[in-house]
Amino acid sequence: ISERKLKNVTSEHLQAFFDLLSFGGTYPDGSERKGYSKDYIRSFSAVLQQSFRFAVSPKQYITFNPMQYIKLKYQTDEVDLFSDDDMDGDIQPIPREDYERLIEFLQDYNPPAILPIQIAYYAGLRIGEACGLAWQDVNLEEQCLTIRRSIRYDGSRHKNIIGPTKRKKVRIVDFGDTLAEI
Repeated sequence: ISERKLKNVTSEHLQAFFDLLSFGGTYPDGSERKGYSKDYIRSFSAVLQQSFRFAVSPKQYITFNPMQYIKLKYQTDEVDLFSDDDMDGDIQPIPREDYERLIEFLQDYNPPAILPIQIAYYAGLRIGEACGLAWQDVNLEEQCLTIRRSIRYDGSRHKNIIGPTKRKKVRIVDFGDTLAEI
């Protein structure tokens, strides 16, 4: 769409553009790319929606907004709950010495941050998953955690967002006596 004049851009061109952003494929320059995230696509849509609206009124460069007919489509992630293919095998846990230095640092500068770090370390959680825990997710008798949600920072909105876990599935994580005593 970047090489077209404003008055020649149609809803079909824009729909093809957003489908390419969403599902990936071969770009006009010949490169192959994967689809983008839902938030990234929405930010493109918002910019184009406002730009075309401005071109219609007050500027009157075009007579209608071709974005009004666009249907944003997104990839659906199909997850095999019992597959080991999607495990993060190349990610190494933090070494014990680094963990101890981090806890020592936090004791002086940010004591409330220690508990989520300890939970993440001893249960093997991502930090967003540890921060997303609620008391209803903790079973001290069975020594297990139910991971239902994760907290992540949304840079475009400049705020923390509570959403699904990275793999978009609920899981049960056991923990040992060390974490139970904390």
